[in-house]
Order: sequence, then structure tokens, then C-alpha cells
Amino acid sequence: MLTVRLTHDQFYLLQDLVSDKFNEVAQAWLPAEETKEMNELCYKTLLNMRAVRAASFYDSQISEPGNPFLISKSDYIKENYLVTDEELDQQGIS
Repeated sequence: MLTVRLTHDQFYLLQDLVSDKFNEVAQAWLPAEETKEMNELCYKTLLNMRAVRAASFYDSQISEPGNPFLISKSDYIKENYLVTDEELDQQGIS
């Protein structure tokens, strides 16, 4: 596992690049078996980036200390951003 600290602009650039690569691989005129691994890697990377963005949004816009009716961060991210427990665990989001 690696940890990289990026500015918001760097993060969004990286997300755009991975998204472009995902689209390129998904639309390639190659048999699915030849692009399967890269497609999965790009998609899982995008999900992890989505989890980070959603957690940041939750912390800055949604969380309210002491609100007993507030949905948990992990539940909010899973329900609104289609991120799985695997990505949440990888990003240390509980």
C-alpha cells in the first residue's frame, strides 16, 4: 500500500487521466480478455478516488457534530457514490 498526498488540483488531474485511460481501454477494438486487467485496475482506482472525494465532501459539507440522525460517513458514501466496503477499507474510511 502506498500513500500519496496531493493537492486538490493534482488529485482532479490524476482522476481525469485515469478516467481517460479507462474510457480508452473500454472502447478499444481488442478482445475483452486483452483489456480486462487494465479495465479492472482503472475502475478500482476510480472507485478509490471517488471514495476520497466523497469523504472530503462529507467532512466539509454534511457532517454535523452531535446530530444523532446523521447517516454515517461510510453509509453515505456507499449509498451515494456506489463505492464498496473494499474501497472504504482501502482508504481507511469507517
